[in-house]
Amino acid sequence: MPKARKRQSLFVRTMRGLEEGLAFCKGEIELRTTVIPDSPPPVTPEQIVALRKVMNVTQIVMAHVLSVSPRTLQSWENGTRTPSQTSLRLLQIVRQHPEIVAQVVGLGEKTKIGKSNGRASSRNQLTS
Repeated sequence: MPKARKRQSLFVRTMRGLEEGLAFCKGEIELRTTVIPDSPPPVTPEQIVALRKVMNVTQIVMAHVLSVSPRTLQSWENGTRTPSQTSLRLLQIVRQHPEIVAQVVGLGEKTKIGKSNGRASSRNQLTS
């Protein structure tokens, strides 16, 4: 059984951090940096409806694509509720790549992306 290491004191950890900070400022070492992505962009009820039309699916099918209830999707579309941050991120992905999402969730050839009632839909509706 491996022996548990004793945790260093707060003073020792703070000193080591300060020394690393000074070494970084002097260019002696490289520190790992993490880039945090921006929050997903907000979406209007009209954009959600336009997205569903671009995907050429019903509210029930779109709700299943987004893994939400049809009632939730309806409330987003009529503006009584707003999507969570997680749902906004998924909507962002669907807005940018509807054909890939359709393929991944199994809609594939059954759905004609970009066609709605026999006429082409504008992708500009999704990003305005």
